[in-house]
Amino acid sequence: QNAWDTGAGWGLLLTYATYMDKQQPLVKNALITGIGNNVVSLIAGVVIFGTVFSILKTDMGMSQPEVLNVLRSSGPASTGLTLIWMPQLFTKMEFGQSFAILFFFGLSIAGFSSLMSMLELQTRVLIDIGIDRKVSLLLVGIISFLLGIPSAHSLTFFANQDFVWGIALVISGTFIAYAAVSYGCSALRKEEILIHNTDIKLGAYWDMLIKYFIPAGAIILLFWWFVLSATSYTANESLDPFKPYSIMTCLFQWSIAFFLLYCFNQKLGKITLHQDKK
Repeated sequence: QNAWDTGAGWGLLLTYATYMDKQQPLVKNALITGIGNNVVSLIAGVVIFGTVFSILKTDMGMSQPEVLNVLRSSGPASTGLTLIWMPQLFTKMEFGQSFAILFFFGLSIAGFSSLMSMLELQTRVLIDIGIDRKVSLLLVGIISFLLGIPSAHSLTFFANQDFVWGIALVISGTFIAYAAVSYGCSALRKEEILIHNTDIKLGAYWDMLIKYFIPAGAIILLFWWFVLSATSYTANESLDPFKPYSIMTCLFQWSIAFFLLYCFNQKLGKITLHQDKK
């Protein structure tokens, strides 16, 4: 969830970092981002789950297992938790309509701001290989719009993409950790991170976290997710690539992405380095 919310697994933070001043305290900013994200997520979770239990258990007399079943099946990619139950909460509040307008307006702004960072990530890649910013932004906007049409048309397709690439963020985050290990965790920490006198000091424990904890955590999470998919989501169809929550649909789509990255990685890297030398 943190890989998604903070943009760490996407590489969004790397994109933001290209616009940061070297005097910015990196560790403080990272802590503020992570802690702020988790606090808001916890508060939102408490509000939503409390609302669901209150309405279904107290008002409608459902048992706890029945309520939990509703939570598990409340719309593809948990869309129902926000779009169904938050309005239910606002109807029971004083000035609920006004709060509902503010809430969904804020939610729209949050979604739009997230979209901006995603578009900037892709645009930055094209700029780095020498394409004009306006052209890059136009290309990214058009391609993103076209690729988003199937998800807008079908909630099943949307849920599949959310499932496949949500898990993939664990893998991409691990690749970022691998890049740090390849550079040298200690060198990265001393030469690139701890360059601000007022920043929080990172010790050698950070090197151990990057080298061992993140890869181990990624393996455990992926194993747990695959076991859950094989036993709960698609118990008898886990090898069917056309089932939205199967293991095979993840492996199939990831293999396509890995193949494309393998084919274009070195070429894009050479072009980017050539542009940097200009």
